[in-house]
Amino acid sequence: METTSTIEIAKRYTDSTYANKDEVRRGLNTSLVDPFWNAILSYRSQYSKPIRLQTASMLSYCVCNTPTIIEKANDCISRLAQCLSTFIALDEGVKERVRYKCAYDSVAYVGQAYGETFNPDFIVTLINGEAKNMQGLSEAKQKAIAFYDAYKRLGEKRVAIDENFLVELYVTISKKEITSIYRSFDFANGQTVINRENNGITFRNIQKHMDILYSFLSDNKLSVIYKAAAAYYYINYVKPFPDYNNEIAILLLKTVIGNDSKEQIGYLLPFEELMKHYETFQLDFKEVNRGNDLTYVLMRIITYATGVTETFLDNCTNTKIDDLRHEHTPRADENTPEETKSVSEPNKREKPDTPVKETVGPVAIPTIQSGLEEKDANKFEKYLLEKNPRLKKSQAHFYARHCTMGSYYTIQMYKKEEKVVYETARTSMDALAEFGYYKKEQIKNKFVYTPVKIEEEQK
Repeated sequence: METTSTIEIAKRYTDSTYANKDEVRRGLNTSLVDPFWNAILSYRSQYSKPIRLQTASMLSYCVCNTPTIIEKANDCISRLAQCLSTFIALDEGVKERVRYKCAYDSVAYVGQAYGETFNPDFIVTLINGEAKNMQGLSEAKQKAIAFYDAYKRLGEKRVAIDENFLVELYVTISKKEITSIYRSFDFANGQTVINRENNGITFRNIQKHMDILYSFLSDNKLSVIYKAAAAYYYINYVKPFPDYNNEIAILLLKTVIGNDSKEQIGYLLPFEELMKHYETFQLDFKEVNRGNDLTYVLMRIITYATGVTETFLDNCTNTKIDDLRHEHTPRADENTPEETKSVSEPNKREKPDTPVKETVGPVAIPTIQSGLEEKDANKFEKYLLEKNPRLKKSQAHFYARHCTMGSYYTIQMYKKEEKVVYETARTSMDALAEFGYYKKEQIKNKFVYTPVKIEEEQK
Protein backbone atom coordinates (compact mmCIF):
# COMPACT_ATOMS: atom_id res chain seq x y z
CA MET A 1 0.00 0.00 0.00
CA GLU A 2 1.32 3.43 -0.90
CA THR A 3 2.21 5.70 2.00
CA THR A 4 1.74 9.47 2.09
CA SER A 5 5.45 10.00 1.60
CA THR A 6 5.46 7.67 -1.43
CA ILE A 7 2.58 9.59 -3.02
CA GLU A 8 4.36 12.88 -2.37
CA ILE A 9 7.49 11.49 -4.02
CA ALA A 10 5.42 10.34 -7.00
CA LYS A 11 3.94 13.83 -7.38
CA ARG A 12 7.28 15.55 -6.90
CA TYR A 13 9.03 13.53 -9.61
CA THR A 14 6.10 13.94 -11.97
CA ASP A 15 4.82 17.47 -11.43
CA SER A 16 7.87 19.41 -10.25
CA THR A 17 10.18 17.63 -12.66
CA TYR A 18 9.25 14.80 -15.00
CA ALA A 19 12.12 12.60 -13.89
CA ASN A 20 13.31 9.30 -15.31
CA LYS A 21 14.30 6.36 -13.14
CA ASP A 22 17.99 7.29 -12.94
CA GLU A 23 17.12 10.84 -11.93
CA VAL A 24 14.82 9.52 -9.19
CA ARG A 25 17.60 7.23 -7.95
CA ARG A 26 20.02 10.15 -7.76
CA GLY A 27 17.42 12.44 -6.23
CA LEU A 28 16.54 10.00 -3.46
CA ASN A 29 20.16 8.87 -3.14
CA THR A 30 19.22 5.21 -2.99
CA SER A 31 19.82 2.16 -5.11
CA LEU A 32 16.54 0.62 -3.86
CA VAL A 33 14.48 2.79 -6.13
CA ASP A 34 12.03 0.24 -7.56
CA PRO A 35 9.24 0.72 -4.97
CA PHE A 36 9.31 4.47 -5.51
CA TRP A 37 9.55 4.14 -9.28
CA ASN A 38 6.56 1.80 -9.35
CA ALA A 39 4.60 4.32 -7.31
CA ILE A 40 5.57 7.07 -9.75
CA LEU A 41 4.45 4.98 -12.74
CA SER A 42 1.19 4.16 -10.94
CA TYR A 43 0.54 7.85 -10.27
CA ARG A 44 1.32 8.78 -13.87
CA SER A 45 -0.93 6.06 -15.28
CA GLN A 46 -3.95 7.73 -13.69
CA TYR A 47 -3.45 10.74 -15.94
CA SER A 48 -2.06 9.05 -19.04
CA LYS A 49 -3.88 9.88 -22.28
CA PRO A 50 -3.14 8.33 -25.70
CA ILE A 51 -2.43 10.54 -28.70
CA ARG A 52 -2.71 9.77 -32.39
CA LEU A 53 0.94 9.08 -33.04
CA GLN A 54 2.29 5.56 -33.33
CA THR A 55 5.60 3.81 -32.85
CA ALA A 56 7.28 1.60 -35.43
CA SER A 57 5.39 -1.29 -33.78
CA MET A 58 2.13 0.65 -34.24
CA LEU A 59 1.69 1.27 -30.50
CA SER A 60 0.19 4.59 -29.45
CA TYR A 61 2.17 7.25 -27.65
CA CYS A 62 0.71 8.88 -24.56
CA VAL A 63 1.07 12.04 -22.48
CA CYS A 64 0.63 12.42 -18.75
CA ASN A 65 -1.94 15.16 -18.12
CA THR A 66 -1.75 15.80 -14.39
CA PRO A 67 -3.36 19.13 -13.35
CA THR A 68 0.10 20.61 -12.77
CA ILE A 69 1.42 19.55 -16.17
CA ILE A 70 -1.71 20.93 -17.87
CA GLU A 71 -1.17 24.20 -15.99
CA LYS A 72 2.43 24.38 -17.17
CA ALA A 73 1.37 23.69 -20.76
CA ASN A 74 -1.32 26.37 -20.59
CA ASP A 75 1.15 28.84 -19.10
CA CYS A 76 3.48 28.16 -22.03
CA ILE A 77 0.65 28.72 -24.50
CA SER A 78 -0.18 32.00 -22.74
CA ARG A 79 3.43 33.10 -23.15
CA LEU A 80 3.29 32.33 -26.86
CA ALA A 81 0.06 34.34 -27.13
CA GLN A 82 1.73 37.21 -25.26
CA CYS A 83 4.58 37.15 -27.77
CA LEU A 84 2.06 37.47 -30.59
CA SER A 85 0.03 40.29 -29.02
CA THR A 86 3.19 42.20 -28.04
CA PHE A 87 4.62 41.92 -31.55
CA ILE A 88 1.38 42.93 -33.28
CA ALA A 89 1.20 46.09 -31.15
CA LEU A 90 4.64 47.31 -32.28
CA ASP A 91 5.16 49.98 -34.92
CA GLU A 92 6.29 48.65 -38.28
CA GLY A 93 9.78 50.06 -37.88
CA VAL A 94 10.19 48.38 -34.50
CA LYS A 95 8.82 45.12 -35.91
CA GLU A 96 11.45 45.23 -38.63
CA ARG A 97 14.24 45.59 -36.07
CA VAL A 98 12.77 42.80 -33.93
CA ARG A 99 12.74 40.51 -36.97
CA TYR A 100 16.37 41.35 -37.61
CA LYS A 101 17.39 40.69 -33.99
CA CYS A 102 15.53 37.35 -33.98
CA ALA A 103 17.26 36.29 -37.19
CA TYR A 104 20.59 37.34 -35.69
CA ASP A 105 19.99 35.24 -32.54
CA SER A 106 18.86 32.25 -34.58
CA VAL A 107 21.98 32.29 -36.76
CA ALA A 108 24.19 32.66 -33.68
CA TYR A 109 22.55 29.61 -32.06
CA VAL A 110 22.98 27.60 -35.26
CA GLY A 111 26.67 28.43 -35.27
CA GLN A 112 27.05 27.31 -31.67
CA ALA A 113 25.22 24.08 -32.46
CA TYR A 114 27.73 23.46 -35.25
CA GLY A 115 30.61 24.16 -32.89
CA GLU A 116 31.54 27.68 -33.95
CA THR A 117 30.93 31.12 -32.46
CA PHE A 118 30.21 33.33 -35.45
CA ASN A 119 31.56 36.86 -35.43
CA PRO A 120 28.94 39.61 -35.81
CA ASP A 121 30.22 40.65 -39.23
CA PHE A 122 29.53 37.20 -40.68
CA ILE A 123 26.02 37.08 -39.17
CA VAL A 124 25.19 40.53 -40.53
CA THR A 125 26.57 39.58 -43.94
CA LEU A 126 24.51 36.39 -43.93
CA ILE A 127 21.26 38.09 -42.95
CA ASN A 128 21.83 40.79 -45.57
CA GLY A 129 22.08 38.08 -48.22
CA GLU A 130 25.72 38.75 -49.06
CA ALA A 131 27.28 35.47 -47.89
CA LYS A 132 26.81 33.59 -51.13
CA ASN A 133 30.41 32.69 -51.91
CA MET A 134 31.07 29.62 -49.76
CA GLN A 135 34.62 29.11 -50.99
CA GLY A 136 36.98 29.33 -48.04
CA LEU A 137 34.19 29.34 -45.44
CA SER A 138 34.15 26.84 -42.60
CA GLU A 139 31.72 23.93 -42.70
CA ALA A 140 29.74 25.51 -39.86
CA LYS A 141 29.31 28.74 -41.82
CA GLN A 142 28.28 26.86 -44.95
CA LYS A 143 25.68 24.93 -42.99
CA ALA A 144 24.42 28.11 -41.35
CA ILE A 145 23.96 29.76 -44.75
CA ALA A 146 21.91 26.78 -45.92
CA PHE A 147 19.87 26.73 -42.70
CA TYR A 148 19.11 30.43 -42.99
CA ASP A 149 17.90 29.93 -46.56
CA ALA A 150 15.40 27.40 -45.19
CA TYR A 151 14.55 29.68 -42.26
CA LYS A 152 13.51 32.41 -44.71
CA ARG A 153 11.09 30.02 -46.40
CA LEU A 154 8.95 29.89 -43.26
CA GLY A 155 7.90 33.49 -43.80
CA GLU A 156 5.06 35.27 -42.08
CA LYS A 157 2.10 33.35 -43.45
CA ARG A 158 0.48 30.12 -42.43
CA VAL A 159 1.88 27.20 -44.42
CA ALA A 160 0.48 23.78 -45.23
CA ILE A 161 2.50 21.15 -43.36
CA ASP A 162 2.85 18.27 -45.78
CA GLU A 163 5.57 16.32 -47.53
CA ASN A 164 6.05 19.04 -50.14
CA PHE A 165 6.85 21.56 -47.42
CA LEU A 166 9.31 19.30 -45.59
CA VAL A 167 11.01 18.16 -48.79
CA GLU A 168 11.43 21.80 -49.81
CA LEU A 169 13.10 22.52 -46.47
CA TYR A 170 15.35 19.49 -46.81
CA VAL A 171 16.48 20.34 -50.34
CA THR A 172 17.19 23.92 -49.23
CA ILE A 173 19.26 22.86 -46.23
CA SER A 174 21.09 19.92 -47.80
CA LYS A 175 21.68 21.54 -51.20
CA LYS A 176 21.07 18.09 -52.69
CA GLU A 177 18.96 16.85 -55.52
CA ILE A 178 16.67 14.05 -54.38
CA THR A 179 15.48 11.00 -56.28
CA SER A 180 12.90 9.96 -53.68
CA ILE A 181 10.75 11.94 -51.28
CA TYR A 182 12.16 10.37 -48.13
CA ARG A 183 15.18 8.32 -47.12
CA SER A 184 15.53 5.25 -49.35
CA PHE A 185 17.82 3.19 -47.13
CA ASP A 186 18.14 2.06 -43.53
CA PHE A 187 20.74 3.51 -41.19
CA ALA A 188 23.44 1.21 -39.83
CA ASN A 189 21.75 -0.24 -36.76
CA GLY A 190 18.23 -0.60 -38.07
CA GLN A 191 15.27 0.34 -35.90
CA THR A 192 15.31 1.78 -32.41
CA VAL A 193 16.69 -0.45 -29.69
CA ILE A 194 16.50 0.46 -26.01
CA ASN A 195 19.67 2.19 -24.77
CA ARG A 196 21.01 2.57 -28.30
CA GLU A 197 21.09 5.57 -30.53
CA ASN A 198 17.86 5.92 -32.46
CA ASN A 199 18.62 5.32 -36.13
CA GLY A 200 15.12 5.88 -37.39
CA ILE A 201 12.48 3.46 -38.54
CA THR A 202 12.96 1.26 -41.58
CA PHE A 203 12.70 3.28 -44.77
CA ARG A 204 9.80 1.19 -46.09
CA ASN A 205 7.58 2.51 -43.27
CA ILE A 206 8.55 6.18 -43.46
CA GLN A 207 5.69 7.24 -45.73
CA LYS A 208 3.09 5.59 -43.48
CA HIS A 209 4.41 7.25 -40.32
CA MET A 210 4.84 10.65 -41.91
CA ASP A 211 1.21 10.49 -43.07
CA ILE A 212 0.29 9.76 -39.44
CA LEU A 213 2.25 12.85 -38.37
CA TYR A 214 0.61 15.11 -40.96
CA SER A 215 -2.83 13.91 -39.85
CA PHE A 216 -1.92 14.45 -36.20
CA LEU A 217 -0.73 18.02 -36.85
CA SER A 218 -3.90 18.89 -38.79
CA ASP A 219 -6.07 18.30 -35.70
CA ASN A 220 -7.09 21.80 -34.59
CA LYS A 221 -8.43 20.47 -31.29
CA LEU A 222 -4.97 19.62 -30.00
CA SER A 223 -2.95 22.07 -27.93
CA VAL A 224 -0.23 23.76 -29.99
CA ILE A 225 2.56 23.04 -27.50
CA TYR A 226 1.65 19.31 -27.51
CA LYS A 227 1.74 19.27 -31.31
CA ALA A 228 5.01 21.17 -31.46
CA ALA A 229 6.72 18.87 -28.96
CA ALA A 230 5.37 15.76 -30.67
CA ALA A 231 6.48 17.02 -34.10
CA TYR A 232 10.00 17.73 -32.84
CA TYR A 233 10.28 14.26 -31.33
CA TYR A 234 8.67 12.38 -34.19
CA ILE A 235 10.95 13.76 -36.92
CA ASN A 236 13.95 12.74 -34.81
CA TYR A 237 12.34 9.33 -34.22
CA VAL A 238 11.35 8.51 -37.80
CA LYS A 239 14.36 10.31 -39.35
CA PRO A 240 12.66 10.61 -42.75
CA PHE A 241 15.66 12.18 -44.48
CA PRO A 242 19.22 10.95 -44.98
CA ASP A 243 20.57 13.80 -42.80
CA TYR A 244 19.62 17.19 -41.31
CA ASN A 245 16.63 15.66 -39.51
CA ASN A 246 17.13 17.70 -36.34
CA GLU A 247 17.28 20.92 -38.37
CA ILE A 248 14.02 19.95 -40.10
CA ALA A 249 12.52 19.15 -36.69
CA ILE A 250 13.40 22.62 -35.37
CA LEU A 251 11.90 24.36 -38.40
CA LEU A 252 8.79 22.19 -38.16
CA LEU A 253 8.38 23.04 -34.46
CA LYS A 254 8.57 26.76 -35.31
CA THR A 255 6.04 26.31 -38.12
CA VAL A 256 3.57 24.44 -35.90
CA ILE A 257 3.70 27.23 -33.34
CA GLY A 258 3.38 29.88 -36.03
CA ASN A 259 0.42 28.20 -37.71
CA ASP A 260 -1.52 28.41 -34.45
CA SER A 261 -2.02 32.17 -34.85
CA LYS A 262 -3.40 34.48 -37.51
CA GLU A 263 -0.06 36.27 -37.81
CA GLN A 264 2.81 33.80 -38.20
CA ILE A 265 5.55 34.81 -35.76
CA GLY A 266 6.62 31.31 -34.83
CA TYR A 267 9.53 31.53 -37.24
CA LEU A 268 10.87 34.52 -35.26
CA LEU A 269 11.09 32.73 -31.92
CA PRO A 270 14.71 31.56 -31.59
CA PHE A 271 14.03 27.88 -30.96
CA GLU A 272 17.32 27.21 -32.74
CA GLU A 273 18.72 27.31 -29.20
CA LEU A 274 17.41 23.74 -28.88
CA MET A 275 19.98 22.64 -31.45
CA LYS A 276 22.71 23.34 -28.90
CA HIS A 277 21.07 20.90 -26.49
CA TYR A 278 20.47 17.99 -28.84
CA GLU A 279 22.37 15.56 -26.59
CA THR A 280 20.01 16.40 -23.72
CA PHE A 281 17.02 15.74 -25.94
CA GLN A 282 18.52 12.43 -27.01
CA LEU A 283 18.24 11.28 -23.37
CA ASP A 284 14.58 12.29 -23.43
CA PHE A 285 14.09 10.49 -26.74
CA LYS A 286 15.40 7.28 -25.16
CA GLU A 287 12.94 7.62 -22.27
CA VAL A 288 10.09 8.12 -24.72
CA ASN A 289 11.21 5.05 -26.65
CA ARG A 290 11.21 2.95 -23.46
CA GLY A 291 7.60 3.55 -22.51
CA ASN A 292 6.06 5.53 -25.38
CA ASP A 293 5.56 8.43 -22.94
CA LEU A 294 5.96 11.72 -24.84
CA THR A 295 5.71 13.77 -21.65
CA TYR A 296 9.51 13.74 -21.28
CA VAL A 297 9.92 15.72 -24.49
CA LEU A 298 6.83 17.85 -23.81
CA MET A 299 8.19 19.06 -20.47
CA ARG A 300 11.62 19.72 -21.94
CA ILE A 301 10.11 21.78 -24.77
CA ILE A 302 7.99 23.73 -22.28
CA THR A 303 11.11 24.51 -20.22
CA TYR A 304 13.04 25.81 -23.20
CA ALA A 305 10.00 27.61 -24.63
CA THR A 306 9.82 29.65 -21.43
CA GLY A 307 13.34 30.94 -22.04
CA VAL A 308 12.72 31.48 -25.77
CA THR A 309 9.57 33.54 -25.15
CA GLU A 310 11.30 35.61 -22.48
CA THR A 311 14.11 36.36 -24.92
CA PHE A 312 11.61 37.40 -27.58
CA LEU A 313 9.60 39.63 -25.23
CA ASP A 314 12.80 41.27 -23.96
CA ASN A 315 13.80 41.82 -27.58
CA CYS A 316 10.47 43.56 -28.30
CA THR A 317 10.68 45.69 -25.16
CA ASN A 318 14.30 46.71 -25.58
CA THR A 319 13.87 47.54 -29.27
CA LYS A 320 10.81 49.67 -28.52
CA ILE A 321 12.68 51.50 -25.73
CA ASP A 322 15.64 52.13 -28.04
CA ASP A 323 13.27 53.48 -30.66
CA LEU A 324 11.59 55.84 -28.19
CA ARG A 325 14.96 56.92 -26.80
CA HIS A 326 16.15 57.74 -30.30
CA GLU A 327 13.01 59.77 -31.01
CA HIS A 328 13.51 61.84 -27.85
CA THR A 329 17.29 62.26 -28.12
CA PRO A 330 18.14 65.86 -29.10
CA ARG A 331 19.58 66.11 -32.57
CA ALA A 332 23.27 66.85 -32.77
CA ASP A 333 22.54 70.23 -34.39
CA GLU A 334 19.92 71.34 -31.80
CA ASN A 335 20.66 74.69 -30.14
CA THR A 336 23.52 75.23 -32.63
CA PRO A 337 23.87 78.52 -34.53
CA GLU A 338 22.53 78.34 -38.07
CA GLU A 339 25.92 78.75 -39.74
CA THR A 340 27.48 75.86 -37.75
CA LYS A 341 24.68 73.30 -38.01
CA SER A 342 26.16 69.86 -38.67
CA VAL A 343 23.35 67.50 -39.56
CA SER A 344 20.93 68.16 -42.39
CA GLU A 345 17.64 66.28 -42.23
CA PRO A 346 16.33 64.72 -45.46
CA ASN A 347 13.52 66.58 -47.18
CA LYS A 348 10.13 65.00 -46.58
CA ARG A 349 8.58 63.29 -49.56
CA GLU A 350 5.06 64.04 -50.64
CA LYS A 351 4.85 60.53 -52.08
CA PRO A 352 6.97 57.45 -51.33
CA ASP A 353 8.28 57.37 -54.91
CA THR A 354 9.25 61.04 -55.08
CA PRO A 355 13.07 61.26 -55.21
CA VAL A 356 14.89 63.15 -52.46
CA LYS A 357 16.74 66.24 -53.70
CA GLU A 358 19.59 67.86 -51.82
CA THR A 359 19.89 71.52 -51.01
CA VAL A 360 21.84 73.16 -53.80
CA GLY A 361 25.51 73.43 -52.90
CA PRO A 362 28.95 72.17 -53.90
CA VAL A 363 29.10 68.41 -54.21
CA ALA A 364 31.91 65.89 -53.88
CA ILE A 365 32.50 65.68 -57.62
CA PRO A 366 35.14 68.16 -58.81
CA THR A 367 33.46 68.96 -62.14
CA ILE A 368 30.02 69.64 -60.63
CA GLN A 369 29.63 72.72 -58.47
CA SER A 370 26.09 72.41 -57.09
CA GLY A 371 23.52 69.87 -55.94
CA LEU A 372 22.46 67.16 -58.40
CA GLU A 373 19.17 66.98 -60.20
CA GLU A 374 17.62 63.52 -60.16
CA LYS A 375 18.65 62.71 -63.74
CA ASP A 376 22.25 63.61 -62.88
CA ALA A 377 22.05 61.62 -59.64
CA ASN A 378 20.97 58.59 -61.67
CA LYS A 379 23.97 59.02 -63.96
CA PHE A 380 26.31 59.46 -61.00
CA GLU A 381 24.85 56.35 -59.34
CA LYS A 382 25.56 54.33 -62.48
CA TYR A 383 29.08 55.78 -62.63
CA LEU A 384 29.77 54.82 -59.01
CA LEU A 385 28.68 51.22 -59.59
CA GLU A 386 30.84 50.94 -62.68
CA LYS A 387 33.92 52.35 -60.95
CA ASN A 388 33.55 50.40 -57.69
CA PRO A 389 32.24 46.83 -58.04
CA ARG A 390 32.23 46.48 -54.25
CA LEU A 391 29.45 49.05 -53.92
CA LYS A 392 25.90 47.85 -53.43
CA LYS A 393 23.21 49.50 -55.51
CA SER A 394 21.56 50.98 -52.41
CA GLN A 395 24.88 52.50 -51.30
CA ALA A 396 25.45 54.10 -54.70
CA HIS A 397 21.82 55.29 -54.76
CA PHE A 398 22.13 56.97 -51.38
CA TYR A 399 25.54 58.55 -51.94
CA ALA A 400 24.60 59.97 -55.35
CA ARG A 401 21.83 61.95 -53.63
CA HIS A 402 23.70 62.78 -50.42
CA CYS A 403 27.10 64.09 -51.46
CA THR A 404 26.95 67.81 -50.72
CA MET A 405 30.25 69.03 -49.28
CA GLY A 406 29.92 70.36 -45.74
CA SER A 407 26.68 68.45 -45.04
CA TYR A 408 26.40 65.62 -42.58
CA TYR A 409 24.33 62.49 -43.03
CA THR A 410 23.17 59.89 -40.51
CA ILE A 411 22.44 56.18 -40.34
CA GLN A 412 18.77 56.95 -39.76
CA MET A 413 18.67 58.95 -42.99
CA TYR A 414 20.08 55.98 -44.91
CA LYS A 415 17.64 53.64 -43.20
CA LYS A 416 14.66 55.82 -44.09
CA GLU A 417 15.79 56.59 -47.63
CA GLU A 418 16.73 53.03 -48.61
CA LYS A 419 14.02 51.32 -46.52
CA VAL A 420 16.36 48.93 -44.72
CA VAL A 421 16.83 47.89 -41.09
CA TYR A 422 19.12 49.92 -38.87
CA GLU A 423 21.94 47.36 -38.88
CA THR A 424 22.01 47.29 -42.67
CA ALA A 425 22.05 51.09 -42.76
CA ARG A 426 24.91 51.21 -40.25
CA THR A 427 27.09 48.71 -42.13
CA SER A 428 26.31 50.44 -45.44
CA MET A 429 27.33 53.88 -44.18
CA ASP A 430 30.47 52.43 -42.61
CA ALA A 431 31.30 50.77 -45.93
CA LEU A 432 30.91 54.08 -47.77
CA ALA A 433 33.31 55.61 -45.25
CA GLU A 434 35.79 52.77 -45.73
CA PHE A 435 35.64 53.27 -49.51
CA GLY A 436 36.57 56.91 -49.01
CA TYR A 437 33.26 58.53 -49.98
CA TYR A 438 32.47 59.78 -46.48
CA LYS A 439 34.45 60.76 -43.41
CA LYS A 440 32.91 59.28 -40.24
CA GLU A 441 32.74 61.55 -37.20
CA GLN A 442 31.05 61.45 -33.81
CA ILE A 443 29.00 64.44 -32.72
CA LYS A 444 27.61 64.19 -29.21
CA ASN A 445 25.98 60.77 -28.97
CA LYS A 446 25.79 59.67 -32.60
CA PHE A 447 27.92 59.14 -35.66
CA VAL A 448 27.58 61.35 -38.72
CA TYR A 449 29.10 61.09 -42.18
CA THR A 450 30.36 63.99 -44.28
CA PRO A 451 31.30 63.65 -47.98
CA VAL A 452 34.95 63.59 -49.00
CA LYS A 453 35.84 65.29 -52.25
CA ILE A 454 36.43 62.72 -54.98
CA GLU A 455 39.76 63.35 -56.69
CA GLU A 456 39.90 63.52 -60.48
CA GLU A 457 41.96 60.35 -60.76
CA GLN A 458 39.28 58.41 -58.90
CA LYS A 459 36.72 59.22 -61.51
